[in-house]
Amino acid sequence: MPPVDNLVGSAQQAGVEFARDEAVQPEHQFAMQMARAQPWKERLTPGGKQAYMDLVSFFSASGLMMSFDDLQLRAVIGSGAFATVFRAIYRKRDVAVKKLMGGGGGPMEKTLRDFKTEAALLSRLRHRNIIAPIGATADPVTIVMEYCSRGNLMMLLNDTAIDLPWPRRLRMCVDVAAGMRYLHTQNPVIIHRDLKSLNVLVDDNWVSKVTDFGLSRFKATSESEKMTGQAGTYHWMSPEVINSQHYTEKADVFSFGIIMWEVYTRSIPYDGMQPVQVVAAVLGRRERPRIPATCPPILAALIQQCWSHDPAVRPAFDEIHARLEAMPS
Repeated sequence: MPPVDNLVGSAQQAGVEFARDEAVQPEHQFAMQMARAQPWKERLTPGGKQAYMDLVSFFSASGLMMSFDDLQLRAVIGSGAFATVFRAIYRKRDVAVKKLMGGGGGPMEKTLRDFKTEAALLSRLRHRNIIAPIGATADPVTIVMEYCSRGNLMMLLNDTAIDLPWPRRLRMCVDVAAGMRYLHTQNPVIIHRDLKSLNVLVDDNWVSKVTDFGLSRFKATSESEKMTGQAGTYHWMSPEVINSQHYTEKADVFSFGIIMWEVYTRSIPYDGMQPVQVVAAVLGRRERPRIPATCPPILAALIQQCWSHDPAVRPAFDEIHARLEAMPS
């Protein structure tokens, strides 16, 4: 896994990266022209074909299905190993169209199932701080979502030309905490598993919204279903997830601790470190990004609790949200 750079991170890590400038570059012009193409369909294994049929069936059964012809593509606003995101017009409103591009070097069957997971979760979630679905298309395979004009949180924080006073940044933390509290109060609990600043989008009214649910899963409900295995990006990943140990929704709380640090410092966590170095720091030395002395003690204490090595020490999002709301801005 490549290191996070000073803008938006690698395509593989981000899944989708939102560009600062929406001017269509030559390679984007090609993507616009090839928007309908799905060359991966010709190479599907039997399992991949079944996953594709399951995805299309879900689109139809859920009421998400719409026609790609109803979308007027305007620009490529992001691209990654698995998807390209277009800004488009649908019924006189701006929308984001996330088009599945391929498996990113991995099995296409898994990619299709992850895409279905994202669509399925979005279709059942309704919250101000969760990205809202509008529809989906089968040819090509896309998910159509609300458009957030200000891009992702990481990009905003690292653009020093953008004035982000502390009250606004604190509200960003409150927004993300509210969205995550909503996910964690579902029955069963929804664990995001890839919470990071790249997966928080900001709309024109400065409302922050959690997005990218391709890796999300329902919490295991029995001892035999304990969740293990790596999911997410090392810079935001909890120790138990890095170590492929049993984890719960408290893994998301750890990731949020890193996000709060980012929001306060407007810096990149573990900047300049390779993923293997991050793993050694987090697991071996139990290091975390340095909290500046200027950080308000109540915020510093909350950050430290959230990224505690011990999941039992990490507060739940209802407590996190309440403590953030009570902080002076």
